[in-house]
Amino acid sequence: MKSRLPVGRLAVEFFVILIGVLLALAVDQWAERREHRGLADEVLQALGAELTANLEQLDRRIAYHEEIRPTLDSLMALAQSGARLRLLGENVLPQGMGFWLLRDTAWETALVTEAVRYFDLPVTTILSTTYSLQEGLRAREDAVSNGLLRPEVLGAPDHGGAAIFLAATFEDVLAGERELRSFVDAAIAAIRERLGEDVSLESPIRISLSGSAGWPTAVRHRPPPPSALRGGSPRSPGGV
Repeated sequence: MKSRLPVGRLAVEFFVILIGVLLALAVDQWAERREHRGLADEVLQALGAELTANLEQLDRRIAYHEEIRPTLDSLMALAQSGARLRLLGENVLPQGMGFWLLRDTAWETALVTEAVRYFDLPVTTILSTTYSLQEGLRAREDAVSNGLLRPEVLGAPDHGGAAIFLAATFEDVLAGERELRSFVDAAIAAIRERLGEDVSLESPIRISLSGSAGWPTAVRHRPPPPSALRGGSPRSPGGV
């Protein structure tokens, strides 16, 4: 006589095994999500530090460019009136162009490690927009620098065209800096909301305007008088 299969016992054992497998999968998924969240938080903290440093640079850039703006406007007015001009670097641009470095290392790290996949969508959106605007600003800066270094500009008998070009393009750069600053501020706020207000976003390395450690004291710039911008004798100093 054939013995009957213990169907009830088999069913119980099947469900026990199934529950064990499901629990193991759930634990693995929880551990994986925790690992991904840890990576995301670590990279977000690095991004917050980078953006905080960039915000300080932007504030200094905007202040400097707003300070030299009256001089550039005076140059453009003189050039449009037909006056011969010489661009004195110390008078017009006491700290050079002021295109001081805005970093994107943390953002590149987020893309390479794919940590950005584990960011919340609003955070990803504001970060992507911010760094896209930063790249656009860099393109504007390159356009200014490359435009001034053209042979027809440097070799001109006077720098009227260069003055008009510099004043017009600097206005575009300044507008880009202001727009970028608003997005950097919003991105930092989004990161703080995600990580918590108690998380430090200060960068351990702070790059000065000249590239050395620490921030230098701001240099006040007074626009030179129109006579200093007009072309003088051939022996007078000049050049971009």
